Amino acid sequence: MLVALTSMVLAAVQIQTVKADPITISVSPGSAPVGNTVMISGINATAYEEVRIFVFGFLFLTTTTADETGGYSVDVVVPAVPFGTYPIMAVDVADGDTAVAMLDVEPRMILTPASGGFENEISSMGDGFRDLSDITILFDGLDITPFPAPQTNELGSFDSEFWVPSEPNGTYTVTAFDSWGNWASAEFNVVPLMRYAFPDASGAPFSLVAVDGFGFGSSVNVTVYFDTVSVTPYPWYSTGFDGSFQLPFFVPDVLDGMYMITANDTDGNAAFVQYVVPSPILALTPSRTFGSSLVTASGVGFMPRAPVLLYLEDVTMTQLIDLMWMSPNLLVKGDGSFEYTFVAPVSKPGVYSVVAYYSFGAPNDLERAASAPLTIVDNSPIDIEVNVGVMHFRGEMAEFYVKTAMGGELVNAKIDAARLYYSNGDAGLDVTSSLMVVATGLFRIPYSIPSNASEGTYTLVVEAHYYADAVEAYGTGSCSFLISPTLTSANAQLIDINQQIGTVVIPDLGVIKVNLTAINARLVSVQGTEATIQSDIGTLKTTTDAINAEVTSIDGNVATVTSDLGTVKTHVTTTGFQLEAATLVVALVAAAGSLLSFIFVMKMRAPAPTSHSNPALPPADPPEQMTGTQQTTATDTITAPEPLTTVQPLVEDESSITLETKETPDRPE
Repeated sequence: MLVALTSMVLAAVQIQTVKADPITISVSPGSAPVGNTVMISGINATAYEEVRIFVFGFLFLTTTTADETGGYSVDVVVPAVPFGTYPIMAVDVADGDTAVAMLDVEPRMILTPASGGFENEISSMGDGFRDLSDITILFDGLDITPFPAPQTNELGSFDSEFWVPSEPNGTYTVTAFDSWGNWASAEFNVVPLMRYAFPDASGAPFSLVAVDGFGFGSSVNVTVYFDTVSVTPYPWYSTGFDGSFQLPFFVPDVLDGMYMITANDTDGNAAFVQYVVPSPILALTPSRTFGSSLVTASGVGFMPRAPVLLYLEDVTMTQLIDLMWMSPNLLVKGDGSFEYTFVAPVSKPGVYSVVAYYSFGAPNDLERAASAPLTIVDNSPIDIEVNVGVMHFRGEMAEFYVKTAMGGELVNAKIDAARLYYSNGDAGLDVTSSLMVVATGLFRIPYSIPSNASEGTYTLVVEAHYYADAVEAYGTGSCSFLISPTLTSANAQLIDINQQIGTVVIPDLGVIKVNLTAINARLVSVQGTEATIQSDIGTLKTTTDAINAEVTSIDGNVATVTSDLGTVKTHVTTTGFQLEAATLVVALVAAAGSLLSFIFVMKMRAPAPTSHSNPALPPADPPEQMTGTQQTTATDTITAPEPLTTVQPLVEDESSITLETKETPDRPE
């Protein structure tokens, strides 16, 4: 495709109109690898006008401006295109004049990084090769092509990785070839490298360790040091033909710390690795347990092949049979590790010390190596007391209480779960989130019993745990209660209402809280100062004061009573007493206005003389004009001309309210 495009461009240039002193173009150098810089220049362009540079004749590459003589020059980086020869065209924008020169694009190769040691992974990238071609990679003639072989894309580029082979220190050429024989190369420096053959980069004194070296001089003497101590075999040690070596040795008897292992050859190449001589470390699994349980002691960083004895405080934990026969179970492995299982013999809670000693022959010839704490915990169950009451009712705002104690003392245990179960086996309701702390070891769980709760027995189950320095206790407690469907036969008395939460006293059961809205509580009758409340859970008794009942109107002998739990109508009778003095006075004044007018006239008229009047007494003073206050007070002693008769209720189910009147002596007419 690219060849065809090149032919089209050349043909287009040949049909350009020939003019005197046409624009020229040259590319220097005429061939270059991808990524290199070439200079494109020419003359006879229009002075001070733009000159555009294209590749293939139509792909824009760059632009520049001609000088006063018509000369131009611009540096261009060779683009990543497949291997081949490409036309570079200059266009004089002012008059359309063009010129073409050819550029040979060559492959290139880039290595990242450009230096490394044995088996280091190196990234190789190539451009300018034939498109869709397999690539072969050689390391100084050694085929190191990975499998599967890399392949170029449509633009002749590829990406691949290879691993550095074992070669002596020096500079090597890495070459990539495509299937057409086009190639590119890059230099790579092999540097000295050291690493551990076995086991790890740490160990105790007298541990066996081996180091590998690569990239040193070929077949030259090498000296290895552990810190300042030479660990080189006697009398000398040399590298192989490929500049590598492997050297085993025992770690010198040095203090705990970090050290350098260094290798130097006679060619001046050097490399090093770090080595750690750790303090012996003892670990216990588990580190918290209860008495007479199995404990496994694990150690690292101990002296290889040395026997180790374990003591808990001053008591040996090593089994007698192992001591008698110096069992292999007591010996540290070659890598400085060991493992031994024993039974913790104590039952009293506390923190104890387990110590590992080296044993060098005599029973008393012990050297302390490491220690670890062992916590013996009290795992006796925690005491959990659950109090839920005996009986509850639908719509009740119930409160459950939980008490946690350990050894007879209240403790703040962690409540893991609190679930409420129904007797028929229904799944438990999780009420853990409702739990609140009241005091040390005392918790409260409020629970609103649904108005449609099933009748029957419910059980609250509480699970808790308590952790302390030497305590790891768990426990479970439960308690059951009964949900009764009705309060009707319980003689329940409503004594207070606060924001629709009623306080109800139930003889022999105590005080409960109920949501009056949830149980659909409503006033149904008033008899004197006693009111009857009907609800979904039965009948409640209360006082008119408790529900803020008052007469709001009287229509004939029917009074309307309004309260916090609704409104009822009731009849007025002549016996009993008032609901409320102030309310009753207002109601009576409103209902008996004509009667008050009659009494007022009677007060204003002078009394007629009687036959049994005492003539020696002065005549009575005429009646004075009464004030409004006096008129109101007079209503307390008035009597009707005729006795009032009791008015029967309008409807048999309606309640009644009774009024009390006082009799006074008859006055003279």
